[in-house]
Amino acid sequence: MLLNLSLRTFPLALDVGSGRGYIAQHLTKETIEKLIQVDIAENALKNAVESEIPTVSVVADEEFLPFKEDTFDLVVSSLSLHWVNDLPRAFREVKLLFKSATLGAKTRNILTSLLFFIYFKLLSHYSVILSPVGMNRSTLLFWK
Repeated sequence: MLLNLSLRTFPLALDVGSGRGYIAQHLTKETIEKLIQVDIAENALKNAVESEIPTVSVVADEEFLPFKEDTFDLVVSSLSLHWVNDLPRAFREVKLLFKSATLGAKTRNILTSLLFFIYFKLLSHYSVILSPVGMNRSTLLFWK
């Protein structure tokens, strides 16, 4: 389910882990003026679906986003963060990329709560991540 973003216009948006750009096809140019799609999979970006929004594709890791702080008005991600190895770092990166004026108190509190929850889960006990794509040795990860 996508949020109703039609109440506002976002000059610059970032799609983290965009893959082939499935989020972009559900957004309009009246809402998003320009979209930067980031994914570590170059082939996915090369085969991105068409969008009415002016789009730039950037090959980059979600944990090391190559953008300056206070750059984006909106950051979205769909079905990709489960692949991130260092989720707290990825959330910190995203938090830094928001323009200061864009990141309201409610959003800031949500991101801070997510970071706290992730740290708590990482430090409190062993966890298991199962990849949704397939089962082999590389898709089952443990950490303490």
